[in-house]
Amino acid sequence: MARRGASTAEPQWRGSAVIHPHADTINNLPRLTRLWRRLTTTTKGPTMIQTNPYAENFTPIVELADGWLACRVCGVATAPTVQHGQDTITSWGREYRGNSPTLQRQAAQEFETTMTRCTTCEERREQAVAVNIEHPTGRGQYLADAIANTAVERALAVAAVAETDLKLTSARRVRLAIRHLTPEALGLVWESRFAPVAEAEAKEDSGAALPWAHVPEERRAEARRAVASYLRALTERPQPITAPTGGGCYLCGVASVEALPSRASRVWAEARVSPSSLGGTSTAHLSVSVCRTCADAAEAYGAYGQSMMARLVLEAAGISRKLGIENVRLDPPAWGVLDIEPNPTPWAHIDLADLREKFESGRIGR
Repeated sequence: MARRGASTAEPQWRGSAVIHPHADTINNLPRLTRLWRRLTTTTKGPTMIQTNPYAENFTPIVELADGWLACRVCGVATAPTVQHGQDTITSWGREYRGNSPTLQRQAAQEFETTMTRCTTCEERREQAVAVNIEHPTGRGQYLADAIANTAVERALAVAAVAETDLKLTSARRVRLAIRHLTPEALGLVWESRFAPVAEAEAKEDSGAALPWAHVPEERRAEARRAVASYLRALTERPQPITAPTGGGCYLCGVASVEALPSRASRVWAEARVSPSSLGGTSTAHLSVSVCRTCADAAEAYGAYGQSMMARLVLEAAGISRKLGIENVRLDPPAWGVLDIEPNPTPWAHIDLADLREKFESGRIGR
């Protein structure tokens, strides 16, 4: 009877020879050893790249063997068999902090570095292209396909550094990802170490031992904060943002503007105006709060004045595009020159319905 815990395997006989019960395992030990080394190292020509970040001899940036290239996005040293294209990155020189004129001249010399994309980053690039095709309005100001694709790819790269699976399933998600994540990619992607000016330690024949191994912990923390900011923006809802000063917009008088909390700083603007040019009597210049609509209109007209306000009033009345509207002459007062409560809607201190009725009946502008 076998002891508890003891092996019950019995030797097998093949002719007159005894076969060990674990012969298969013993015979496979060399193969298992090679498999383990492949899991923890990457062959680099005649040497090995240590890919175990906890190993004593691990170095995040390694020298490239002949034919190997660094991935331009994650930086990982990429073998020729898994390279996806080649790109030439131009550096307008190299950072130099010394006092040697000779070395300073050498650092100012332009040079080029050939990079590629690894399989993972190539898939990320393809995902960015697919996202922009499916949600074309999410690109915002990035009208060119190449620029929009790079913007989304950079956002996905920042999420990868933060170890977050970014799901860009709507145009709003794409816009928020570009706004919160894409700017953080500068300094994270490998090619940013070389362009436009190369870092002092950046070498053309180097790559990362692992994807993103060149990114220090403080930059990883910044990537995580950017992702957290993106997720907050994703779940926030519009709220009334009140005027910082004066109780309302000095021109249209609206007390608050609906906007996302993360965009609150862009809703209101500070303006320097003279009440006498806005329907008032005082010639003193005042610093006032104006809503973004009025501020943009003033920027388009070049000044805060009666012409700009007349245009906004006609738009609020819904007749700015009517035939004959060019004959209408208005001198509407700004809300700020009147001693009244803030308006629930823009230009409510002016009788817009009466203005519309007079225009449609031909009493003005015809």
